[in-house]
Order: sequence, then structure tokens, then C-alpha cells
Amino acid sequence: MLWLLYTSLKTDREIFLAPFTLPDWGDLQWLNFSRAWTLGHFGDYFLNSALLTVFTVVLSLLFAAMAAYALARFAFPGA
Repeated sequence: MLWLLYTSLKTDREIFLAPFTLPDWGDLQWLNFSRAWTLGHFGDYFLNSALLTVFTVVLSLLFAAMAAYALARFAFPGA
């Protein structure tokens, strides 16, 4: 994960010339993150993932609540 972060802060030239070295600390490429967000349509992918996650959590909670209600009302023998 650390290597991934270091590589994201390098220029393309630095990545291909020396992929396993630390980036030049005076020339960190913070613009790479905004470029990935805009040119790579990362915002669209992030929104799709967030919507799918919310839908899945709501659906899981709905089914879990129905199952919990049924189990709470069920008369277990010997109880």
C-alpha cells in the first residue's frame, strides 16, 4: 500500500525509469489525484459504488428486520 501511494505521487517518467524508488520529495505530483478523478471518471465509479452499497445495506436491513420480527414472535417449544 505504501508503494502504491509513493507511485501515485510520481511522474510517468519516474515510474518507468525507477519504479521501486521513492519519489522526489521536492516534486510530488499531487495533481495526479485530480487528474484521476476527472479524466478517469472516478467520480462516476465512486457514485455507482456508493449507491450500490446503500441499496445493499437497506435491503439487508429490511430482510434482517423481518426475520427478527418473525423469530421474536415464534413460539419455540419448551421455552
